[in-house]
Amino acid sequence: MIFKPDDINVANYKALVKKQGVLVCRDQFTPSFIASQLVDYEVGIMAKSPAAQIGRRSLKSFTDKNILLGFVICSPFGRNMMISLVCSRKGQSSLGRVLIEMAEEYAKSKNIVETFIDSLPEPKLLSYYKSLGYELMPPPRGTQPNKESLVRLYKVLV
Repeated sequence: MIFKPDDINVANYKALVKKQGVLVCRDQFTPSFIASQLVDYEVGIMAKSPAAQIGRRSLKSFTDKNILLGFVICSPFGRNMMISLVCSRKGQSSLGRVLIEMAEEYAKSKNIVETFIDSLPEPKLLSYYKSLGYELMPPPRGTQPNKESLVRLYKVLV
């Protein structure tokens, strides 16, 4: 089930992403990095499914009752929106595309004209974002990109 920004309880969203985010992001990011992205969070979209209950123990908390399949963390600023983190579990490859498209639709509904995504500089990942219509921004003058640097992509929404 996919939850749009207006359907999400912010505290539950943050708790679920903090608890299961590293697993969903396939160990590409540390818990502290994921938590730092939630600090300026304003818009979230997530896909989750109910957790299977095994035995007689009752699942009480939201984070125990649900399995996070994928999520997007976004922050609008002016007429732009930063998509600061997009992750989906292995085997949920089309889910990332759906979540990004939902973030873009949300942005359009708020009269946002441009979205940005920071990405790891992996060719396969950059190619994926380009297939979604994103273009690579040149690095700031005087800086040299390296393998560990994030690169920024942008898309003009029409």
